[in-house]
Amino acid sequence: MPRRRIIVLILAGLAAGVLLLPRKDPPAPRETKLISPPSSPASAGANPVARVFERLAGPTSRPESLQVLRDIKAQLSSLPRAEAPAMIRDFLATGSDRPTGLSFEIGEGGTLTEWPTLRVFLLEILPFIDPAAAAEISRNILATPTQPDEWAVALRNVARADSSPETNEWLRGKTETLINHPPWQAAPSIG
Repeated sequence: MPRRRIIVLILAGLAAGVLLLPRKDPPAPRETKLISPPSSPASAGANPVARVFERLAGPTSRPESLQVLRDIKAQLSSLPRAEAPAMIRDFLATGSDRPTGLSFEIGEGGTLTEWPTLRVFLLEILPFIDPAAAAEISRNILATPTQPDEWAVALRNVARADSSPETNEWLRGKTETLINHPPWQAAPSIG
């Protein structure tokens, strides 16, 4: 199956989820695993991802969340190419997450315009910083069910980076896992 078709199927699944769910205000942030990132508070000043993790710890308004996320995107984009993916990889490996208070909004071309969690946001911006690292990190995330929104973005990242027949088949299997995973069926999200 061509890469473009896989991307279309993933986006169609995302869109179908949006259409099938009743429209309501964004849900209250779910309880998420709130594990501190591996860096110590003293080193958090050097890692913009750890700083954002801390900034999102308390209640934030929609405009505040958007500003915090814009700030981290600018900071990560300004780092040397190898540093930002390493920081994102290290953070994602902890399993830590923070809700942003935003929803899962799909914009033009399948990019997200809002991100419900810090992890989803990091997976969204990573391809713009380093597409190869985004695909590798996304493949690692797809090894174990985490959150459906996160998986949807990881599937898209891999599909955009590799259109080989083997990858297309692998993506098809992972998409079936996303759709059929019982806990995600019991509490569906837009992703």
